[in-house]
Amino acid sequence: MEAPPDNDVLWARALHFQHHDGSPALQGVSLGVREGEILAVSGPRGSGKTTLLRCLSGLVKPQDGEVWFNSVP
Repeated sequence: MEAPPDNDVLWARALHFQHHDGSPALQGVSLGVREGEILAVSGPRGSGKTTLLRCLSGLVKPQDGEVWFNSVP
Protein backbone atom coordinates (compact mmCIF):
# COMPACT_ATOMS: atom_id res chain seq x y z
CA MET A 1 0.00 0.00 0.00
CA GLU A 2 1.36 3.36 -1.03
CA ALA A 3 0.34 6.54 0.81
CA PRO A 4 -1.22 9.28 -1.32
CA PRO A 5 0.38 12.69 -1.79
CA ASP A 6 -0.25 14.99 1.20
CA ASN A 7 -2.21 17.52 -0.85
CA ASP A 8 -4.80 15.04 -2.21
CA VAL A 9 -8.11 14.88 -0.34
CA LEU A 10 -9.38 11.97 -2.44
CA TRP A 11 -6.95 9.56 -4.03
CA ALA A 12 -7.50 6.32 -5.91
CA ARG A 13 -4.91 4.07 -7.52
CA ALA A 14 -5.33 1.23 -10.03
CA LEU A 15 -9.01 0.50 -9.34
CA HIS A 16 -10.37 -2.67 -10.94
CA PHE A 17 -13.99 -3.81 -10.71
CA GLN A 18 -16.02 -6.49 -12.48
CA HIS A 19 -19.79 -6.88 -12.40
CA HIS A 20 -21.37 -10.16 -11.25
CA ASP A 21 -21.73 -11.25 -14.89
CA GLY A 22 -17.96 -10.87 -15.35
CA SER A 23 -18.10 -7.73 -17.47
CA PRO A 24 -15.38 -5.22 -16.59
CA ALA A 25 -16.46 -1.85 -15.22
CA LEU A 26 -13.12 -0.36 -14.13
CA GLN A 27 -9.68 -1.34 -15.38
CA GLY A 28 -6.78 0.42 -13.67
CA VAL A 29 -8.48 3.76 -12.92
CA SER A 30 -6.36 6.22 -10.92
CA LEU A 31 -7.08 9.79 -9.85
CA GLY A 32 -6.21 12.41 -7.27
CA VAL A 33 -8.39 15.31 -6.17
CA ARG A 34 -6.90 18.18 -4.20
CA GLU A 35 -8.71 20.38 -1.72
CA GLY A 36 -10.84 22.96 -3.54
CA GLU A 37 -10.83 21.10 -6.87
CA ILE A 38 -14.03 20.14 -8.62
CA LEU A 39 -14.17 16.80 -10.41
CA ALA A 40 -16.47 16.03 -13.34
CA VAL A 41 -16.99 12.42 -14.42
CA SER A 42 -18.39 11.99 -17.91
CA GLY A 43 -18.63 9.28 -20.50
CA PRO A 44 -21.08 7.16 -22.46
CA ARG A 45 -23.64 4.89 -20.82
CA GLY A 46 -22.00 1.78 -19.40
CA SER A 47 -18.49 3.25 -19.21
CA GLY A 48 -18.19 2.85 -15.41
CA LYS A 49 -19.07 6.32 -14.09
CA THR A 50 -21.49 5.09 -11.43
CA THR A 51 -19.22 2.20 -10.47
CA LEU A 52 -16.31 4.61 -10.04
CA LEU A 53 -18.36 6.87 -7.77
CA ARG A 54 -19.58 3.87 -5.77
CA CYS A 55 -15.98 2.72 -5.27
CA LEU A 56 -14.84 6.22 -4.29
CA SER A 57 -17.68 6.59 -1.78
CA GLY A 58 -17.13 3.16 -0.24
CA LEU A 59 -20.49 1.71 -1.31
CA VAL A 60 -18.68 -1.08 -3.16
CA LYS A 61 -15.16 -2.42 -2.75
CA PRO A 62 -13.02 -2.67 -5.87
CA GLN A 63 -11.52 -6.09 -6.60
CA ASP A 64 -8.11 -4.45 -6.80
CA GLY A 65 -6.64 -1.03 -6.11
CA GLU A 66 -7.05 1.38 -3.23
CA VAL A 67 -9.02 4.48 -2.28
CA TRP A 68 -7.91 7.04 0.33
CA PHE A 69 -9.96 9.93 1.73
CA ASN A 70 -8.21 12.57 3.85
CA SER A 71 -5.13 10.31 4.12
CA VAL A 72 -7.19 7.37 5.45
CA PRO A 73 -7.58 4.17 3.41
